[in-house]
Amino acid sequence: MTCESCILIPSYNEERTIGSIVRKLKDREFTVYVVDDGSSDNTALRAAEGGAILIKNDVNMGKGAALRNGFNRILADSGFNSVIIMDGDDQHDIDDIEHLIKKARE
Repeated sequence: MTCESCILIPSYNEERTIGSIVRKLKDREFTVYVVDDGSSDNTALRAAEGGAILIKNDVNMGKGAALRNGFNRILADSGFNSVIIMDGDDQHDIDDIEHLIKKARE
């Protein structure tokens, strides 16, 4: 089965925002992957509670490594035509995703 898009969120110490971001994305029926990059707070717990597929780095490895680990997991799970990367600090407007997907299709 091929799904359109999934969301990849590399995160480090984002417990205040990650749960609500994941829930909003899940409400829009996106598959959400969160890479907890060695956080010392409850980022992983909040992401999992929100319904994300959690990938956990035991220590902070940096955003590049977090993205690589996320992409490797997504490729292993397969079935997606695209991956949208978001940050875990709520700086991206979730309402922009549909516009982004529409533009990519064009």
